[in-house]
Amino acid sequence: MRLKEIEEQVEAKTKELSEKLNCKVHSFIVTVKKETETEDGDYAVGYIKEPPRAVKMQAFDEIMSGSTSKASSILLSSCMLKDESDKRILDNKPENDTLYMTFVFHANDLIKFYSDVIK
Repeated sequence: MRLKEIEEQVEAKTKELSEKLNCKVHSFIVTVKKETETEDGDYAVGYIKEPPRAVKMQAFDEIMSGSTSKASSILLSSCMLKDESDKRILDNKPENDTLYMTFVFHANDLIKFYSDVIK
């Protein structure tokens, strides 16, 4: 399947899941193998529901102690919609570690902060 088709399907599914779960759902598409003119690409799609405040605070504590990867791992394990997401993401096989690490990186985007400047 081509990336454009995947993006359209993921956008529709994200909206559907958000309505079904009554919360914001974030989706991430990761290219596992790039498409060529003659071959479709391989893409992993992950759906992550908006973390509840308690999970955000737990992740925040990890970030403040300098462990952003652990914070992201908490978000993934707590909020990844496992039945809807590509099974390879959370699979413990070594060949899927790069995919897992990519989603750990993207999970950091789920926690936003306001920057205050005190004068």
